Amino acid sequence: MSLWSPDDEDNEEEYYCTPTDRMDEIRHFSHPHILKFGNGGLLEYSCVQCKRKGRESGPFYSCFDCRYQLHKSCADVPLPQEILEHPFHPGHRLTLVDRPIERCNSCYKFRIMENKKYFHCDECHFYMCTICFPLKQRIKHKSHPHLLRFVEDLPSDINCNAYDSICKSPLMPLPKELSFTQGYGFQCVECQFKIHLLCGPLPYTIKHESHVDYLTFEDSIVEDDDPDDEYYCNTCEELRDPRVCVYYCSECKFVAHVHCVMSKVVSLLKGEHGVVAIAGTTPMTVKEEYFEGPSMWEILHSLDKDEIEEINNCFEPQRWKNRKIVGTSIDDQNDGSNDIQEYFVKELIDRFCEMMSKVDLENEWGFKDFVNVEGYMLPQGLAPILKGLFAKYGDVSRESKLKHKAKWFLLSCLCWTVNKMCKTLVAEISKDPLAFWWGNLKSLQEAGFKVEFIVDRLTKVTRSYFRLEAKKRESEMSAKVEAMSRELEAKVEAMSRELEAMSRELKAVQQKVRSYYDTHNVMKWTFAGEGLL
Repeated sequence: MSLWSPDDEDNEEEYYCTPTDRMDEIRHFSHPHILKFGNGGLLEYSCVQCKRKGRESGPFYSCFDCRYQLHKSCADVPLPQEILEHPFHPGHRLTLVDRPIERCNSCYKFRIMENKKYFHCDECHFYMCTICFPLKQRIKHKSHPHLLRFVEDLPSDINCNAYDSICKSPLMPLPKELSFTQGYGFQCVECQFKIHLLCGPLPYTIKHESHVDYLTFEDSIVEDDDPDDEYYCNTCEELRDPRVCVYYCSECKFVAHVHCVMSKVVSLLKGEHGVVAIAGTTPMTVKEEYFEGPSMWEILHSLDKDEIEEINNCFEPQRWKNRKIVGTSIDDQNDGSNDIQEYFVKELIDRFCEMMSKVDLENEWGFKDFVNVEGYMLPQGLAPILKGLFAKYGDVSRESKLKHKAKWFLLSCLCWTVNKMCKTLVAEISKDPLAFWWGNLKSLQEAGFKVEFIVDRLTKVTRSYFRLEAKKRESEMSAKVEAMSRELEAKVEAMSRELEAMSRELKAVQQKVRSYYDTHNVMKWTFAGEGLL
């Protein structure tokens, strides 16, 4: 049943769809931006409420920047004064109340609502803003602060906004699985953020007819760590790309393409089975410490001179001279080397410094919302990484002499590095991320952080990188040798044909010469006019 339906017959409620100073614009409770009358060139998008699309379905209000469309008839439907039950707060009655500023316990935002309305649970003091009210599933992406809605009409040429997804790999082709889920994806309810379905947050577990057990979402499944292996989906028995997320049964080693279980995934994302757990997200309770933080620049400018100097010293490559760094080229490696860190390459330092000057920490780290982890304030997207590291290894910064804020910054750097490593297949690693990871780890070691376990792992990864690079170079050189061989063979063949032609011509000339010698005297040393006078 729709939470907000054009078929509602109660017309005594307030509409909260208010005009602006212009007659062709409105402010609507479901969206934070002004909606303009007309489709705004968005005919390929459907109404966010009734899902119908196209000019024949009726007049629209649109927010072009957010690709948000709402039928005029749907916009005119009022907010109910009371909700018996909402998916985001099941089993409790919610009442529409006046609250100029309140934190929504669904999207965790402090909002200054235009209509000054919230839904409230008297029993739990749960508040829900009117932007979250139409949603049926709480979907959040780790790199974005707003809630997302599942859509089935994303254009095929969208620019996916996921920063570290499979569609962003510069070294490998796009997986064909993206074409099987074309049109499906996620779109922010408040801004222009949009991502492919396979790059976004999917249901954590599903039950599908193709397998007897529950299937769990996995970012990647590689049954055998052999780069030459071919991997298959057990549902369709077709090849699958090991970079692409799948649904998996660990007991049976059963792997399914997402598009092979699409009917169940879509059903769950539409909220047809209530609010479900989404992979990669940890729902927060009302009591958890959560707030919108300052911008990246505000944070950095809040550091005092000593803290800034401490951080800069850690990221100063000249201080690493006693901490040898891995080489970045296969040519830097000696045959049979067992200690990959004995090679120090200046190119790595220069490359790391260059990248550090260009990195966009605001976007990369997601400095929007902050949580408190063991006394350290971290971006929400990095908090689970630090929790996992502390749970397994303890506080890796405990022996560092740095000030607290400097530690916080470096812990964010550590979590970002670990997160990137966990999201990157060895086959996708290039020189730049490898240099960046090593530079970050050396900076953390300089700060006194106990990160040897990560260094050990990166050492193994780097060895694998060099082996793959060697194999890649071998393949490239082999192809080049074969091409050159074919080219030379073709040239030799052409020259042989030319030589044969010249030989035939020579024989013809020689035959002519012999015939002249046989029939005519040769007067080489006589005068041409001899005997004429």
